[in-house]
Amino acid sequence: MFTFFIAAPRKYQPTACALAADLRRLGHRVTSSWHDGPHIPEPSRETHAEKQRSAIRNVLEINWSNVLILLTPETGDPPQTSSHMVELGLALGCHRRTIWVGDDANIYDSLPLPWLHRLNDIPELFSYIENHMPDQAPPGSFLVPPPATSSEA
Repeated sequence: MFTFFIAAPRKYQPTACALAADLRRLGHRVTSSWHDGPHIPEPSRETHAEKQRSAIRNVLEINWSNVLILLTPETGDPPQTSSHMVELGLALGCHRRTIWVGDDANIYDSLPLPWLHRLNDIPELFSYIENHMPDQAPPGSFLVPPPATSSEA
């Protein structure tokens, strides 16, 4: 079984919440919690302290996951915030298996990284999890060692 973090624009909260429930029903763990609370349509109404607490919680929840699922907006439908792209960057930088679901959003969806997988929709996501992912997730590490310098090689 896997431990997932779901990243998406806030307006996708109902979709992310339903996805989390489906993953849990299948026996997986979901660390992301932003989608389970009350919907906050306008992040500008949050105080700086509230935004900071949310950001810290998201970083920790990504750390506790071994797979990040990124739900992207449809082409031409810009997100309200870009925090899901920050979460994507954290996952990619830490070599987390990352599953990009949805339309192309920027250059990151085509990076030739072996831990980045690109899918079209949620039904394809469930097929991928069932048929193409191993039964157990490999142990992950949030802190990936930096590349060796020329003096260490």
